[in-house]
Amino acid sequence: MKKKTHYAAPGADETFLRPATGGQWAPREIAVCAKAEMIWTAWIHRNGWSEYPVLSRKDATSNGELIGFGKESSNYSKPVFIDHINSKSPDVALFSVSQSGKASINIYETVNNKNIGIKCLEKLSSSCSSVYHMDALTLENGDIYIVYGGIAKGKKKISVYLVKRIAGTWSGEQELAWPEHSLNRPKLVADINGSAIALADVYADATYSICWIDLSQPSPVWHELYTGQGWNMFPSVAVDTSGRLWASWLNARTVRFKDVAGIKHHAMLAVHEDNRWQVLENGNSELCADLNLGLLPLKRYFGYDGLRRYPRLAPLSNNSMLLLWEQQKDEEEIWENLANGYLLGKIVKNEEFSETIKLADHGCCFAFDNKKIYQPEEFSYVVKSAHDKSGNDFVAKRIDLADSEPYQPTKTLDWSHWKEDDFKGETDKARNIAIPRRGGSGKLKLYWGDLHCHSVLSPDAEGEIDELYNFARDVAGLDFVALTDNDFYPPKTLLDSEINYIANVTAALSEKDFLALSGYEWTFHRPDANHSFNHRIVIYPDSEHLITARRNEAAGHTEKAFVEYLKKHGYFAFPHHGYWQMLNNEPAVEVTAGWGPYIKDADTVSKALNEGRVFSFLGNSDSHRFMPGLSGALTGVFAEALTHDAIVDAIKQGRCFATTGNRTVAWFYVNDCFMGGHLSTAERPVAVKWQITPHHKFESVTIIRDGQPVHRCTEISGEWLDREVVPGQHWYLLEVKEEGEYQRYPHNVASAWGKFLWTSPVWIKL
Repeated sequence: MKKKTHYAAPGADETFLRPATGGQWAPREIAVCAKAEMIWTAWIHRNGWSEYPVLSRKDATSNGELIGFGKESSNYSKPVFIDHINSKSPDVALFSVSQSGKASINIYETVNNKNIGIKCLEKLSSSCSSVYHMDALTLENGDIYIVYGGIAKGKKKISVYLVKRIAGTWSGEQELAWPEHSLNRPKLVADINGSAIALADVYADATYSICWIDLSQPSPVWHELYTGQGWNMFPSVAVDTSGRLWASWLNARTVRFKDVAGIKHHAMLAVHEDNRWQVLENGNSELCADLNLGLLPLKRYFGYDGLRRYPRLAPLSNNSMLLLWEQQKDEEEIWENLANGYLLGKIVKNEEFSETIKLADHGCCFAFDNKKIYQPEEFSYVVKSAHDKSGNDFVAKRIDLADSEPYQPTKTLDWSHWKEDDFKGETDKARNIAIPRRGGSGKLKLYWGDLHCHSVLSPDAEGEIDELYNFARDVAGLDFVALTDNDFYPPKTLLDSEINYIANVTAALSEKDFLALSGYEWTFHRPDANHSFNHRIVIYPDSEHLITARRNEAAGHTEKAFVEYLKKHGYFAFPHHGYWQMLNNEPAVEVTAGWGPYIKDADTVSKALNEGRVFSFLGNSDSHRFMPGLSGALTGVFAEALTHDAIVDAIKQGRCFATTGNRTVAWFYVNDCFMGGHLSTAERPVAVKWQITPHHKFESVTIIRDGQPVHRCTEISGEWLDREVVPGQHWYLLEVKEEGEYQRYPHNVASAWGKFLWTSPVWIKL
């Protein structure tokens, strides 16, 4: 046995593995407003068992005090600042839901005295049930625009909404709809005429594009800014000193190297001139900055606490533009990696790009105010480089761009061996398969899924919520997928507001042919000498009231408390990683993932089965690489329908199998008992019948009884009689192997179409 798969985290300390309850924690993304010598920051703060917005005022000598406000509400969006030009302090806007269930956009006034004061000025009613991304803009005449990506109850998409204050009067909420399009992540800027311009990314026809809208028009409509190759997302917008509008965004293209899937990341840039947007080229390429280090593996993929996929703009006073992005220093395994990031950039002037420069070399989650025009000698930002027990982790920095160094990578960066690929030749396999239902009417249809995926709301992963669901459906070709972010790994805790947002996105994106699910990972380590993994994936039901038991809270701090939580709420949960201990007769186990084939690397599964445990087999990617369904493991489920209850019920009944990412299909019977079933008989020999549809070239099928191989052959269908089985309790399963070696890669890199499949067992009493 190769005892390599996740027994204890190497290099992690006690606070990481066995944290105390409570604590105060900041998120990864925050709001920033630079005024005079001060930098104002705001975020949604987790304090023990509660969460609420906080505000702080920082400078180069003081980190400021965290001031909480709006504590009477819940389900917050990320806050944004409303920067009044002649005011010493900004206002704050955010979405929340009151205790009575009323959703609103709340405007808070700040008072910039020795002690900061905060009071609520306005509560503007909203039709949205959840909002996450928001932006605000104040024009020179004092008019205010606030835009946000929201989900309205009953609507099957995300849309952008607007509230505005014109001549001192707030308007009602207006949806900036684009029929048949889903809009998110809006950003605001004022053009040279004093008009409010919004940019957003838009999803339609299985791709993301960048669009824009002039909000000064009586009936504003969206226009395409860039629709090109790849997915184009996460816009940033700024205005230079001459009044020109600039936009940057991420261009993401799916690529393949051998049997590994990946995504190439680059920044793109456009300028608005002569009433049109012109995409700039750096050299002969529209891909003007390479963001791939740490995102597209050279040798490995290792998690990073920062945000590497968001190119952003900062205007400079010399009529140039600074294109900025965050980069992991190296893809090597560094567990304490809060300080493991660079802030990199290129200065663009007269449409010419400088070489890449390194502005900062210590920290992560760099954030700045992109509505401010900076003096090159006084560029200010905030950064997270260590955790403070107060949760006030972001500190203010000020640098002179003249002191920036040319960026010199420590190794040759070459991704030319990664070739663009849409994966359709792989993901179109094994579609529309159905089998007769033994002993009943109708058929069971095969559905493909991945029930363990991470997003940007985990501490070390990336990928926006809607992006990952859309990728799972339209790129990976999955029928169902669950986003299951870590409950708590320092320095990030999963917020109730984030859980609510994910659940609302699942409701908006689920359709009759695609099921979006949500849940979380209980990231528990046992209090033994090795701090052994005993993690669980919890899948939420279709409900508006979701309860989470984080491991740094009383309900999830011990295994006993967590079991009581599961019993009380009835949530579907299952263990994963190579080593675990069963807690509550869980009905399923993740036996393979993107980290490796646990069932081959450890004896945990066979030991538990031989002890009399009964559970089904799941294959899930556990992907931190923003590619659900293409990250090393899948589950095939034979279910009556594509609904939450039907999928979970089929898994509990064992009508499922786990693969290392391939789309091979297998099912089998012991006598007339279907995969996952239980049989009691006195008849011998025992007949094992199977049917296999291979993804690639089939090599062999092995029948395993009680953890030992008892028959191996090269037939994709057949029957074998077990004449040597003795009376007693037994279990059988199939291991299917495709031709070739199973390739292992470091950390979270895995073959997208690995070589193995394992069916759920059949249990028999002779």
